[in-house]
Amino acid sequence: MKRFCSICNDEYTTITSETSSNYIYCAKCGYNKELALKHCIFDSILKSIDTYLKNIQVKFIHNLIVDVVFENDFLVLKINNIVLDKKNCPFELSEKDAYFFRNSVVYLIEDNLFIDGEEIQLNINFSY
Repeated sequence: MKRFCSICNDEYTTITSETSSNYIYCAKCGYNKELALKHCIFDSILKSIDTYLKNIQVKFIHNLIVDVVFENDFLVLKINNIVLDKKNCPFELSEKDAYFFRNSVVYLIEDNLFIDGEEIQLNINFSY
């Protein structure tokens, strides 16, 4: 079923993230484009965290330091000070984005490691 933009009535464009999630936006007027691309970037970083957590050795769980920071137009994932992923992010990221992303990371930690996500050092910093 085709979906149409509520602003210009053009057909929506779909973008698929690395996790196979689909996000829609209007290519003609740009409605939702930034949000769709932002979520694709978030999906990619979250996928990298998920992959790392699935392969971690149990003895290192409580020594985890997860940093996701915005640096020079890139969203950078570091785990224990090692850069695991770096995605170009030409958008401003808000406190709401940081809150959403932090909660998503906490859920990933809890699902993969069966511990409270607050038991590890987690730094989400989208400040400029």
